[in-house]
Amino acid sequence: MSVSHPSAPRQTLSSIETGRGVAAILVVLYHASVHMKKETGEMPFSSAFLFGHAGVDFFFVISGFIICYVHHAHIGQPSRLPRYLMRRISRIYPLFWVALLFSALLLLLKGEALPTNQALSADALLLPGESLVGVSWTLRFEMMFYALFALLFLVGQRTGFILWAVWSSAIIAFLLFGNGKAPIILDSYNLQFLMGTAVAYIALKYGFSKQTSIITLLAGIALFIGVGVMENSGILDGYGSNARIYYGLPAALIILGSAQLDRNHAIKPIQVGVFLGSLSYSIYLMHLFGIAIGNQVLGKLGLNPFLSSEGKVLLLSAAGLIFGIIAGLLIERPLQKCFKARPATGRSNATSAA
Repeated sequence: MSVSHPSAPRQTLSSIETGRGVAAILVVLYHASVHMKKETGEMPFSSAFLFGHAGVDFFFVISGFIICYVHHAHIGQPSRLPRYLMRRISRIYPLFWVALLFSALLLLLKGEALPTNQALSADALLLPGESLVGVSWTLRFEMMFYALFALLFLVGQRTGFILWAVWSSAIIAFLLFGNGKAPIILDSYNLQFLMGTAVAYIALKYGFSKQTSIITLLAGIALFIGVGVMENSGILDGYGSNARIYYGLPAALIILGSAQLDRNHAIKPIQVGVFLGSLSYSIYLMHLFGIAIGNQVLGKLGLNPFLSSEGKVLLLSAAGLIFGIIAGLLIERPLQKCFKARPATGRSNATSAA
């Protein structure tokens, strides 16, 4: 994608990495709150984290941004495709296979039967269907987007733009006129990947002033929180297809504003946020195991009667977060070192996780 560069991209966009960390924490708080609702019948903290599932919406917009930001210069270059595919596959599959193994072992420990070999094989390849790893439905969207973006390496910018426009139009048409559940390729979640690619294009081509970047960032945060409040209040169905737009557009503004600030060196890295962001995939994929383990530990210690719902949510969230961090440090990072391809010259990264 041929675009002008008002300023050279930084090696790492720390604000985007921090955004990934915040999104992961939102999802952890959401699942810990849902766990408590199953126990007590009510969402703790007056349903404050009911909208936390929107961390997934934020992840999807970030994914579209990162892929386009990092690989925009490789569009129309088929020779770059093998490296791109290897990095995408090695990024997603190894840790997912670990999570899948954990899930299978837990089933066996409970004395429950595993799915058929055919179903397990399809699950391991992230093909459409049920999964033992509850959160892995998002990875199916990710892999489909990666595959469709791979086409741009082959067809070039002009044809790629036409394909993107046709895909976007088809999704919107189904959103407006379709009946029943959308096939995965026409699901409105895909609009968030497309929003991310649009934001990357804007960030690469146009330079924003610091004031404009701050206004864009704050407007996105305000709108995102506003949509969350509307969902928590019952005004908005946060799981509906339209909500993918309501959450996606504010997320796009947040990413655009923060990326512009980062590119202009107008924002200082938040090291804790960067650290959590670098491990956000393992936190997202593994936190449910941590929540389950934390719940068992609290029960064995006999602490449940002494804990409020809010206190238990915080402890379970901490357990999920810690388990995800440990999995990231001890499993994901070593796996990435094993699968990491040799760096290419002239490469620019949006985040360390790209």
